[in-house]
Amino acid sequence: MFYRVEVTPRNALDDPQGAGFLRSLRAALPAHAQNIQAALWGEVYWVEFAEGLPQERVEAALREVFWDPVLQKIQWSAEASQAQFGLEKRFRAGVTDNVGKTSEEALRIVLGDGVVRARSGALLRLRLKQDWAAGEWRAVSETVFCNPLIESWKLHSPERLAGAERFSPDFIERDWPRAHSGEGAHASTETVRLGCIS
Repeated sequence: MFYRVEVTPRNALDDPQGAGFLRSLRAALPAHAQNIQAALWGEVYWVEFAEGLPQERVEAALREVFWDPVLQKIQWSAEASQAQFGLEKRFRAGVTDNVGKTSEEALRIVLGDGVVRARSGALLRLRLKQDWAAGEWRAVSETVFCNPLIESWKLHSPERLAGAERFSPDFIERDWPRAHSGEGAHASTETVRLGCIS
């Protein structure tokens, strides 16, 4: 049983990560920053549970572990969004995901042995004055949004961001965080030689 959980601030005033992204973008790519009307940073968690767990118990555990009801909204199904685009990032295969591991352990404390695995990432929702070309999305993503050595990223279109597909269990299983290649991937999966001992 697969869940995709998205946690976002209730309003932009409580979004220090979104504000930090905009500050970094203004410093690195000021022309691109001027094109942004609004940005909202959210956390994304992919969780696999053992089959047969009651849905009510699973969703109660997700709320207990991931959600602050005063400051945040939580969703595992589609809901209306004012964002036009979404930039999503996740760790590459083989990179330690400390937040994902901690999430997995916290869910096990709440649910017991019903948690199979968990991973973490981020989803930045953006509203733009006008769309960027593919090269501009790459520049923003790989300069400010993620570290391409250890993270991969992808762009959610307005249709995909508004739709429910990304929350369906079959899609989540196919889209489980791993190094991406092929269509829709924006980062090479080649091994990068960082240095050697001579």
